[in-house]
Amino acid sequence: ARAGWPSVDPQLLTQDSVTAIFQINGKIKSRVEVSPNITDEALEKMALSDPAIVSDLGGVNPKKVITKAPKFVNIVL
Repeated sequence: ARAGWPSVDPQLLTQDSVTAIFQINGKIKSRVEVSPNITDEALEKMALSDPAIVSDLGGVNPKKVITKAPKFVNIVL
């Protein structure tokens, strides 16, 4: 009845992966699981090589790419 509080293991509190969203003009086109420690550059590279994004871009160069790792990449046409 008088047991102590359990100890916390900090390794169990970290996430192994998070879901990143790839958007074109604010509309969701794809979702992928990525590491929570991914860099903006790596996430942007993943987004621009994603098959759904490549097919929707249709060869058009984006005006701007907004990246907030590890949450989302928004490609503005």
